[in-house]
Amino acid sequence: MSGEHLDATVANVRLRVAVFRDEATTRRLLERLEKRVREIESQSPRINTQAFAIQAAFEYLTQLEDARAGENELNKDLLRSLDGLATKLQELVEEFRGGT
Repeated sequence: MSGEHLDATVANVRLRVAVFRDEATTRRLLERLEKRVREIESQSPRINTQAFAIQAAFEYLTQLEDARAGENELNKDLLRSLDGLATKLQELVEEFRGGT
């Protein structure tokens, strides 16, 4: 995060948040947060702020975990592909050396 901040309002709460990557990205994330807050509010007539914060944090962690798991699978696939490529290159080198 950079040292820049911007003022925002989410769920009628005024916030001063650090800019994440750039202002447009930060505002997009704030809009997503506002939308999610409204969805949670629509499920209950009364919001318990502590429960809300815990629910939001848990949802964030589940999304982060899913993203990490997907990234790990992608990395595994990439390593398998690179290993296969390295094996094929080694075979070609050996074939080239044997053919000369």
